[in-house]
Amino acid sequence: MAIVKPFCGIRYDLSKTGTDLSALACPPYDLISPTWQKQLYQRHPLNFVRIELNQAQEGDNSSSTYDRAGEVWQKWLDEGILKRDEKPCFYLYRQTFTATVGGLDGRYSRIGLVASIHLPTSGEPVVLPHEHTLSAPKEDRYQLSNRLGAFVGQVFLLYTDPHRTVEKATESVLSAEPWARMMDDDSVEHRLYVVEDPWVIGLIEKALSDKTCQIADGHHRWEAAKRIWAGLDPDGKGHHGMLATLVNTEDPGLIVLPIHRIYRGLDGLSPESLRRKLSTRFTVEEFPYAGVDAAEALLSTVASTDHGFVLRWKESQGIWFVHAPKGSFGKFPTHSKEWSELDLAVLQKVIQEDMLGIDPETYADGTHVTAIMDGHLVMDYLDGTPDSQFAILVNPTSVESIEAVARQGELMPQKSTFFHPKIWSGLVSLPFRE
Repeated sequence: MAIVKPFCGIRYDLSKTGTDLSALACPPYDLISPTWQKQLYQRHPLNFVRIELNQAQEGDNSSSTYDRAGEVWQKWLDEGILKRDEKPCFYLYRQTFTATVGGLDGRYSRIGLVASIHLPTSGEPVVLPHEHTLSAPKEDRYQLSNRLGAFVGQVFLLYTDPHRTVEKATESVLSAEPWARMMDDDSVEHRLYVVEDPWVIGLIEKALSDKTCQIADGHHRWEAAKRIWAGLDPDGKGHHGMLATLVNTEDPGLIVLPIHRIYRGLDGLSPESLRRKLSTRFTVEEFPYAGVDAAEALLSTVASTDHGFVLRWKESQGIWFVHAPKGSFGKFPTHSKEWSELDLAVLQKVIQEDMLGIDPETYADGTHVTAIMDGHLVMDYLDGTPDSQFAILVNPTSVESIEAVARQGELMPQKSTFFHPKIWSGLVSLPFRE
C-alpha cells in the first residue's frame, strides 16, 4: 500500500522574498508556452520558471537548459534564496478557485497533502496510471531532476478516505495563517501550510498506509522519478521518494473539467450526411444555440443516464443534442466494461472511428481534431478558424469512472481528463541527493 513520508522540503526564504509568491511561483512545464515563459522571466528575476523550464538560447546543445537550471538552483541555495527545512514536514496545499460545472459557475476550495510518496520497484502497484506517456517529456523531466538532484514538479495523486482522516487531523493547521500564498494568472489562490507536529505527522502516515493512489496528473514526472530511483537504488532497499500532492476523492473541491473536440479537414462530410449516420445509433434533437453555458447545462441533464454530446456546426445558430442510453453499445473489443461505459469511449469508437473514419493514430497527431478545455474558447476557435467544420461538447468524466478504468489496468481514451486547477511549481521541492 502507499507509503508517504514527511520530508525536508526546499522553499523560498520568505525573509528575502516576502510571503506573497505570486511573482515567483510558476505553472508546470507542460502548460508553459514560449510567450508565457518569456512573461514569467520578465515577471521577477527569482521566478521559478528558470528552474522548471529554463529558456533556450542560441547555440545551446541538448543539455544546456538543464545545466543553466542546475546553476540557478545551486546559486539560489548558496545565496539563501532557497532554503532547506531542518526537519521533515508534511505540507498542506489549498487552492481556491471558480469553475463552471454543468453550465453553472461555482466557488471551490481543494486541499491536498504534499508528501514524499514511495515508488516501489516490485510487487502490486500502489499508484495507478490512467494516461499514455510520451518519451520526449519523460526524458525532459528525467534530465532536469537528475541535474538538480531534486524533484521540483509534483505528481497529483488521488486516494479515497470517506472518513477524511487527514482533513480532520489538520484542521488546526488550516485555521492558522498559511506559510505563504499567491494568486496565479487564472485568479486561483494558492496557500501552503506547514505540518510540523510529530503526532499529526504519524497520524497522517498511518491513515494513508492502507490506501491505493491514482495519478490524476504528472504521469511523465512519475515515470522520470522511477527511472532516477532505479539508477540510485536498483535493489529497492530505501525510500524512493517522489514529490506529490495527494487529494482525497471525497474532497468537494475536486473538479474534473471536460475536454471538448473541434473537427476539421473531413472531406465530403456534410451536416446532412453526418446527421444520417448519427441517427442510426443515437437520438438526435435540434435546439437553438443559446451559448456555451446553456449547451453544457443541457448536457448535464443526461450525465448520469446517457452518453450525451452537443454538436454545433461552424457559425450555426442551432445545435444537435446527440444521446443514447448508457450501455447501448455494449463492451468494445479488447476493452473492459468500465472503459466501454465512458462517454469518451463512445465518442472515440462510435463517432470518430466508425462514422468519421478517424483512427487513434490520426486522432493523436491532430490532423483532424483539436482538443480544448474551455467551451467558450471552443466556439471562438470553431467560428474563427478557416478550416474548422464542427465542434462536439462533452460532459466531464467522473472521478469514479477514472478510478474504475485504472483498476482494470487500462488507460483512459486520449485527452479525456483535465483536473483543475493545476499544481504549481516553486512552493516546495523535494531533494533526493545531498
